[in-house]
Amino acid sequence: MADYKISMDDPPSEADIRLLIRSLVSYNDTQVERENWQRLAAFIRNDQGEIVGGLIGYTHWGWLFISQLWVAELLRGQGYGTELVARAEHEAVKRGCQHAYVDTYDFHRRSAFIKSWVIKCLGLWRAFRRAIRDTFYKSAYANFMAPNE
Repeated sequence: MADYKISMDDPPSEADIRLLIRSLVSYNDTQVERENWQRLAAFIRNDQGEIVGGLIGYTHWGWLFISQLWVAELLRGQGYGTELVARAEHEAVKRGCQHAYVDTYDFHRRSAFIKSWVIKCLGLWRAFRRAIRDTFYKSAYANFMAPNE
């Protein structure tokens, strides 16, 4: 019998990470619908072309996953975050998505886009040593409207 050893690689190599992901995806493809993961990003740029806000995420198996959303302080409260989410949702629907997911901290919940979403809270957990909660949200596109273009 072969002798196997478990190692903790800190940091792990990018090649090893890619191999693990490829192997898992390959196995998953034999069990369920084929992977259709696709990156998604939208950016706000100023007149000089500098990024002053944006949204990064991906679509996968009928879901939009929003990973990061940031708007520069001077632009907050003017609808840019809501518009970024609307454009991401519009693209996600074109890709066949019916749901969206975002994971955010409780100090972000005051954001207009969170308040305007048809949202169901999926769960909370206490993060870090400070009393910050990490909140998981889901939205369905029952009444989807196209963003302002």
